[in-house]
Amino acid sequence: MKRIFASLLFVALLVTASFAQGPPSGIVQIFNVSTTPPTLIVNVNLDGSGNYSVSRSTLPQGTYNVQASYMGAGSDLPSVSAPIVVTVNPPS
Repeated sequence: MKRIFASLLFVALLVTASFAQGPPSGIVQIFNVSTTPPTLIVNVNLDGSGNYSVSRSTLPQGTYNVQASYMGAGSDLPSVSAPIVVTVNPPS
């Protein structure tokens, strides 16, 4: 998973390689794992290339541990990313 974070914009890509049956499809869930239990930030459908992007303007300023969870679809197994630290800065 690659990540790009700036201010209140939050974009993530599921990195894909060559797949025998084409790119993965299905849903990715983004969680704030700083909370117990983890808090769902958003559900995102993968596009036809197996990528996703999302923009959130509702995350308050602060630092979060964020994790992506792929639900799996067809022959593609579920997968969970390692958490990454995200800092949301006030708008400039």
